[in-house]
Amino acid sequence: MSDYQPSRCPVCRGSGQVPHSFYNPPTPYPTSITVDAGPVTCRPCGGSGVLWPPKDYDWTYSGGGVDLTFDWSDLGTMEKPASGHITLVDGDGNIVQEGDLEFPPGIEPEVPHEDLEILEEITEDAYTYTLHNPDGSEAAPPLIFHKGSPEEGWHGWTTAHVLAALIKHMEFHQSTAFACDENQVVLDSLRAAHRATVIRADRRKERGVLYDWRKP
Repeated sequence: MSDYQPSRCPVCRGSGQVPHSFYNPPTPYPTSITVDAGPVTCRPCGGSGVLWPPKDYDWTYSGGGVDLTFDWSDLGTMEKPASGHITLVDGDGNIVQEGDLEFPPGIEPEVPHEDLEILEEITEDAYTYTLHNPDGSEAAPPLIFHKGSPEEGWHGWTTAHVLAALIKHMEFHQSTAFACDENQVVLDSLRAAHRATVIRADRRKERGVLYDWRKP
């Protein structure tokens, strides 16, 4: 095992962290969003500051008296709760590590996410959206969009400000250990959508109808 040694991570240079902007570069267009979340965990080394060279392993899991070989993706399909024993064996058949395993029951929400329902109510000065549980009770505070003339004041959120809030929300998640490729796709799409609202506002301003809610 002496030839199986870690090396300093070239991305974070051994610190285990990188600047927030490393994974979340500034947007190429103006927004009202400013995020300074400080350093974030380096993804290649997982915050350890070191990288291990690749090596082939065989994973053997024994549970209920049955031995089988699996990769980590199989863990998500196992019936839970479950317990057993796992052995890590290198290419030469030498046991590298072993120990008991216990898979606790998965997390079950009180109300499944897909069972929530969004209801819309349109009044003279607002568009209101509420999130409801299956029993009809509200699951969250309402989201109210402005409707009517801004000359009389703002009565709720605009599409641009909702998108800006979602961008800030996703930028925060991408600065944590929950950062992932899927979140980045969501973030990039939100930025593109917000950019479209900026372009639309600029064009309406050129036409002199920026805040005229009567003209398309």
